[in-house]
Amino acid sequence: MMNANIIEIVEILKNRHETISFAESCTGGGLTHAFAQIPGVSSILRGGIVAYHPEVKIGQLRVLPGIIEHHGIVSRETAIAMAAGVAQALAADWSAATTGYAGPTGGDNRYGVGTVCYAIMCPKHAVFQTGCLHLNGSREQIMMQAVDEVVRQIGVIVCA
Repeated sequence: MMNANIIEIVEILKNRHETISFAESCTGGGLTHAFAQIPGVSSILRGGIVAYHPEVKIGQLRVLPGIIEHHGIVSRETAIAMAAGVAQALAADWSAATTGYAGPTGGDNRYGVGTVCYAIMCPKHAVFQTGCLHLNGSREQIMMQAVDEVVRQIGVIVCA
């Protein structure tokens, strides 16, 4: 079943000749997959990078090690750096990133299982939004809820 919100986002980005990319950790490619379900998305979807391990965040997305050390692997700051990194790596106008603890174990002294931090950005439109979600459920439920909420937030911004 296709998400009507994603269809609207894709159509708006097509009409603007803009692109989008994703950097995902805890959502494991779920955002990229959700968008890839839409026919014709290839004209706007640049791609996605699933960066679970800190070394991938640092190496592929150019997240500075100090950001992870100071703010944690799950933080708004890390999500911002991931979104900026994927936008640059994949030459996209829009980008979104997720990092979090989907469970069933994980977490640190700051955030527990169910915490998902995200960032959405588009320098062209001076858009910059971050948030931290506190979700409940199984690993799969947390991942799906995170994807749904980030898609919703992208829709609010893109469709405004």
